Amino acid sequence: MMMKVPTPNTINKPGDPMSQPTCLPAQIVADTIVRTVELGVRITDAAVAGETTVLWCDLLTDGPGACPGCGLVGVYRDSVERRVSDVPVVGHPMQLRVRVPRYRCMHDGCAREVFAHDTSTLARPGASTTRRCGEYVLRRLA
Repeated sequence: MMMKVPTPNTINKPGDPMSQPTCLPAQIVADTIVRTVELGVRITDAAVAGETTVLWCDLLTDGPGACPGCGLVGVYRDSVERRVSDVPVVGHPMQLRVRVPRYRCMHDGCAREVFAHDTSTLARPGASTTRRCGEYVLRRLA
């Protein structure tokens, strides 16, 4: 069962003391604590599912992706969710659910019709864990 993490909007009511933000927006604080910029993602939502912390994220992109077949910039088509495990936070496993944009290649001579944005900063192709999770495990084994 998933339990939504309270946000500042649900904790403070108008007129309550400290209802005005006194620090950075919650998203920036969460991104900083979890260090998601290292992975090339930013947190958009969070929930607790049993012992696991689930974070929904968007890729930090510099615009549309380039087609791996021909190199031309694609046109946004839709997005898919990529799930990867990351390092534990406060002793609890963490799963990232990253929204990955997909693009349509508009070059008639290209064999690739649809392709996903590059996620190699986050994880290796087909991997179920982030790169830093793999490094974390290897450090613990050493």
